Amino acid sequence: MLKKGIYILAGILVIVLGYLNYFKEEKAIEVKTDNKIETSDVNYESEGYRIEAGTQIDDLDTKETSFKLAKAFFEDMSLKGDNVFIDSLKNLVLNGNIEGVSVNGWKFNAENAKYNNDLSKIRSDTGVTASNDEKK
Repeated sequence: MLKKGIYILAGILVIVLGYLNYFKEEKAIEVKTDNKIETSDVNYESEGYRIEAGTQIDDLDTKETSFKLAKAFFEDMSLKGDNVFIDSLKNLVLNGNIEGVSVNGWKFNAENAKYNNDLSKIRSDTGVTASNDEKK
């Protein structure tokens, strides 16, 4: 009687495993294509500014570029930040620990800043602290 029960359980197990193996719908395999190119120790030049960065990431799908630990140099000022992003219109967006120095002695700190390439102006919606050691 015990042998008969074991054979019945083994038969049921074979049928269940066979069903799960052969008749169950398979999940589709997702193919992720990452169209991003990452470059280290870069110098990037555009109209009106130059960027030196530790890492540059180019997204080929959106044609946008981002930088990590970057310094942006303009004709009369330099900006340094943790993350710099360039959109398709060549405008800069700086995020995180932004430090700026201008040629006339002004130093400023901010969390976020945006540089409009068409207007050649920098704008920040967050608080900005500025100081000038020469003029006190």
